Amino acid sequence: MSEQVVGGQTRYASFGARFGAGVLDTIIATLGGGLFGFAIGASFGNSQGVMVSAQVATFLSIVLYYLVCLGNFGRTVGYAVTGCKLVKSTTGQLPSIGSVVIWYLTYLFLGGIGWLWYFFDARHRMLHNIFSGTIVVAEA
Repeated sequence: MSEQVVGGQTRYASFGARFGAGVLDTIIATLGGGLFGFAIGASFGNSQGVMVSAQVATFLSIVLYYLVCLGNFGRTVGYAVTGCKLVKSTTGQLPSIGSVVIWYLTYLFLGGIGWLWYFFDARHRMLHNIFSGTIVVAEA
């Protein structure tokens, strides 16, 4: 099991660690995706169709950042810096790509509302964690 257990109890990641990870990941994903989209737009001119393509490329690169990082490693750069890891709530193992897709879609569409649930859940899950069957644990 990959969960961090201390004295028989799972150490869930703090709100501050998760918030910090979210801020850092938003900056990284947006800058990376924006630069990618800008490169596409600059390469092909400034027509409306190219700009839409650049925006789609930006969005897709942001989605891929989360899917690849969380699906393969259970952490993004922000999670790694703040000592967090995303795991399946039932096994403590890395989440499946399907779980990560559900995690991302609910994270994207629920936004800040999903974060509020942290304060009401004994396992400190946010709504996107509940829907995807995941938890965020603190690593040693």
